[in-house]
Formats: sequence, C-alpha cells, structure tokens
Amino acid sequence: MDKTKFDKIFTSKKIGNINIKNRLVMAPMGTGAMQNPRGEFSERIKHYYEARAKGGIGLIITNATLMTRVGGLDKYIMGLIPVFLDNTYIGPASELCEVVHHYGSKIAIQLTPGLGRIDQFWDEKPVAPSELETVFNPELTTRALSTSEVEKIVEDYKKVSNAVKKAGFDAIEIHGYGGYLMDQFMTDIWNNREDKYGGSLENRLRFPIEVIEAVREGTGRELPIIFKFTPHHNFEGGRGLEEGIQIARRLESSGVDCLHVDKGAYESWWHTIPPVQMPVANQIELVHRIKKEVEVPVIGHGKLGVKPKITEEVLSEGKTDFVALGRTLLADSKWPSKIKERNISNIRHCINCQECLKRIFEGKPIGCAVNPKTGREIEYQLKPSNKAKKVLVIGGGPAGMEAARVAAKRNHDVTLFEEDMKLGGLVRIGSKPSFKEEMKGILEYYQSQLQKEEVSLNLGTKVDLEMIKQAEPDVLINATGGEPIIPSKITGVGRDNVFTAEEVLEEEMGREKLGDKIIICGGGEVGCEIALHFKNLDKKMSVTIVEMLDSLAHDSFINIKWCLEDLLEKNDIKVMLNSEMREIREDRAIIDVEGSKEEIPVDSVILASGYESKDDWKSTFKDEPYEFYTIGDAKKPRNIIDAIWEGFHTSRLI
Repeated sequence: MDKTKFDKIFTSKKIGNINIKNRLVMAPMGTGAMQNPRGEFSERIKHYYEARAKGGIGLIITNATLMTRVGGLDKYIMGLIPVFLDNTYIGPASELCEVVHHYGSKIAIQLTPGLGRIDQFWDEKPVAPSELETVFNPELTTRALSTSEVEKIVEDYKKVSNAVKKAGFDAIEIHGYGGYLMDQFMTDIWNNREDKYGGSLENRLRFPIEVIEAVREGTGRELPIIFKFTPHHNFEGGRGLEEGIQIARRLESSGVDCLHVDKGAYESWWHTIPPVQMPVANQIELVHRIKKEVEVPVIGHGKLGVKPKITEEVLSEGKTDFVALGRTLLADSKWPSKIKERNISNIRHCINCQECLKRIFEGKPIGCAVNPKTGREIEYQLKPSNKAKKVLVIGGGPAGMEAARVAAKRNHDVTLFEEDMKLGGLVRIGSKPSFKEEMKGILEYYQSQLQKEEVSLNLGTKVDLEMIKQAEPDVLINATGGEPIIPSKITGVGRDNVFTAEEVLEEEMGREKLGDKIIICGGGEVGCEIALHFKNLDKKMSVTIVEMLDSLAHDSFINIKWCLEDLLEKNDIKVMLNSEMREIREDRAIIDVEGSKEEIPVDSVILASGYESKDDWKSTFKDEPYEFYTIGDAKKPRNIIDAIWEGFHTSRLI
C-alpha cells in the first residue's frame, strides 16, 4: 500500500488575488463537438466540468475558446471548440461558473485568437502571422494577417475579457503555446513579418504583450492572468530554452500572474501530449527550469497524474507550484477526492491511449476509453436494475471485466470465468514492456472493483456448454477476446524459432531465448512496440521490422504514429516498408521487397500480424433461453475503447 502523505497536494495557494484550495488544476483540453450550435458552453459541457469540480479539483481551465471574428474562424470552429465573442455569450457561461463555484473550485477561461497553421478544418485560407504551410495539409497555405487585423484582435481581447468577468470567471488564461496562432507570432520560424509584430524578439512579443494589457484593461485589473506558453519547442528550428527563458521573464514583467508551461509543438507533438510510450513526468524538468527564473507561480503538466506519488513529489520538491491534470481527470473525475480520502485502489487510471484526442480529430465529442461516462455524465448514469438477473461473463479481458463490474454494480448476480490464471487479457500482456507499465493501473482498478462489487471469479477455468447449462444464467456475455493471426502463407511459419508477440511478452523472453537477430513481422502499433521493447532490454540486439504497407502504425492515431516513428529512429531499429515475409528458415528470412527477394540473417521471428476473433458461440445458443451478447474482440478485434464501451453499455442496458 502506498504510504505517501499527500500533504502538499492539498495546501492552498494564490494565483493573483484568488485562492486555489489545492494544487490541482484541470488542464485545458478540447471537448470536441459538445458546444451549442452557436458555440456557447452547453448543458453537456456544464455537467462535464461540474463532475470535475465535484471531484475536488482546485482550478478548472476551460478548453481553448475563440474570442474574435477576425479571420472568419468563428464560422467554422463551433463543432470543435467553444466561442465567446461578446456579451451575448454571458448567459450559458455564467451558469457554468456558478455550478463550479458550488464545490469551492475556481474556473478560468482559456481565450484563443485562433489556430493559425494548425487550422485545416475549413474551406478558406487560415490566417497566421505569415504565409505558411499548414501542418496537416502542406498544399494549403495560410494568409498573413494585416497589421490592422492584429490590432483588432487585441481590441477584441479587451471587449471579451470584460464579458468574461461579467460571466463570473475567476481568471483568464491566454492561449499562447504549442505552435498555435499566438505562439506563431512569438516564434522566428513562423513569423516573417516586416511590421511592428515581426522581426526582433521584442517585436514578436508585441502581440501577446498587447493582449495582456488589453485583458488587464477589460477586466479592470481584477482577474488574474495565466499565460500558457512553450519555452522549448523540441524540434530543429523551433524555440530553444534560452529564448524561452527570456520570454518567461518578459511575460512576468508584463504583468501576468501565473505561467503555465508547456513543451513541444506539432512537429514534436508527442512531447506536448505524451502517449503511453513516453516517460511519465516528461515535461517537469522544463517546468522547474522556468520556475527558477520567475517569481510568479507556475503550472506544470505532462503525465504527472499517472501515479499520485509523482504528483506529490514534484510539488514537494518545488519543481512546480501547481500540477495540471488532463486525461487523468477524463478517466476519473474524482481523482482528487479519492487521493484526499486515500481511496487510491478505487482510482480508474488513464492509460494514455489518446482515444480522447482521436475522437476530437474525428469531429466527435470528447470521450475516454476507460470511462464511457466522460462527456455523458447525465445520460450514462448507472441505475439499479428493476429485476436482478443471473449474469455469466466468459472472458476476463477489458470487455469482460467492465461488463462484470457494471452488471454487479446494478445489483445483478455476476459470475466471471477466465481461462487464464490472471485477469486482463491482452491488456495485461501488453503492459509487460517497461514503457507501458502504467497500463497496469487499469488492471489494478478492475481487480479492486470486481472484489468490491462481489463478482464471483473463476480463474483458470475453461468454460464448456455443459457448465453454462448447469449455471442456468439469465444473461450470457461472450467476451472471449481475440487471438493472434498466424499467416499460414509464410513458409516455415511453424518453425521453433517463430513466436507470437504475446508469447515473447508473456514468457518474458530475451536475448538468451531469441538470439541476437530478431525480425518483427508486422509494423502496426504492436510490432513497433515489440521492437522498442527488445531494444530497451538489450541495445546490442539487432531488430528489424518488416511491414507490407508504405508506413508504420498506419491504424494508430497520428500522434502515436509520430511518436513510434521517432522512437524507432532513435533506437536504430531497421524498418523495411512495402515488404512481405515469404519464408522463415533456421538462420535467415526470405523477404519480398517490392518484387525483389532479400535474404536476411535471423535467429528468431516474432509475428505481429494482427488478431482475429475466437469462435463466436452465438449459433450454440440460438435455441437457448438466454439473453446472449458478444462484445469486445470476440465480436471484432479493435481497440480498448471498443472493448470497454461495449462491456459498459451491454451491462448498462441489461
């Protein structure tokens, strides 16, 4: 049991003239398509933030909110982020502020002038400091804002800040980080202007500093200003730390009350929003460096909520004044209160899979793979069943565990059978690599919840038809999962030196068993992670990935794909694209590379060729008097979000 005393987390501290009850901040995150049609904060957004306030967070910072019509983005952006353009937006915003205040939390609104070269969501040319290629579509270039347009944005900040104050917000955060529009003005590589807003660092900082003063005037100097900025872009040509420190000092002298420190840009996005493959606390040393240079409080983030002990440590060691939690609070809105009550075993941990971000890029409302209620706090409340049923769940992977948890929570009598001696399925196996250890947190959560809800567990039990008939269930849920595809067309695939990705992880195989030279057959996310796993185990191992397609991790979310490509390159892992394994021999593999055959020396081949569903039992039970459901990979191999959501909704509706 973790004996950490979480004293520092729950000490109060001021930002400007407002007192924050603890050191925990809800980081600004996009909510996707949750706004009203006019772009206002909706009832759904209000319930979403209310749940985090109720859960004990000290300060909520809203997602980026557009505050100007300059550039025309307001006509297109409402399905992606909220807008707050004038006094007519006060009403819904005031109700949001009121409900957050009911729980003793404070709320800041993050105001953005736009996205600049990141904006590929509309038909017209996006606006930016200069004519630039857009990030996701280099063929689309931006239009440079005129001097008068920039001045109009500054005026709008003053007007909107006044309306924000009337709505009841406690503070304003200026959106000046991560390679978005304001940061583009601040950065030499993106700012080629020749007017007063371009050229020297002083000129490049003119826009944000004028905005700071406009916000001061608009609020009557009553609301604290938080400025979110990026002192280090972490890519060649971007901002380096030396200039970042200069900017921090200049922002402080311009009157900001708090600096919210970020790292990276879209060229290094996996540092900005780190996926599971990135280290925990990946930004904290940068945050600490900035904290040493300024007197105002700083907010730090970057996987600081993976383990509560880390949160306490970075605060106690003085590396940051506040910890911003993002995806941590999507997974469990009650994270702060559970820490305070030392109810740590009941925390539902974020697994950093980035499905939340992926949904927003698909034009959907925000969601969470491990918490289907995120963004649907009212609609998906679990209610006791009117009639308790006997529910039998076959399979203890994420789909089966979630189905069992929810069914038991709704007062059904639940029995779960799992063929292995341990719960978790592919998630348990997938958590074996050192860089994915944090995924074990969600397994610990399910183990505690199944015990708490008194689910009858039968591990090491292979279920047959007779056992099911004897159990006489009312509901039968097939969550038997998937199994690795063995590509039979590869000659020699059955040899003793051929293994599946699951085998090498489950049995913790290393160089002694596999040899020095390894080929991974399949360059999807699993194949890339297996390659990195073995390089982490032994740098001397020669690892090659053979992939049929023209890119790696082609089904993964773009940020994970970029991250994996970067890590593979840094770890000197050879990648063969447009290539197909033809034959495996004792000491070599025959590979078809765009029509030409190559022989590569090899000791072992690891198959990472995807998954297929195990036998579906539906036909077996077509004449039986059971409610029958197939969920998760047993239905169709997909991602963990599909498994958990299907488990949740199946049992929610029983």
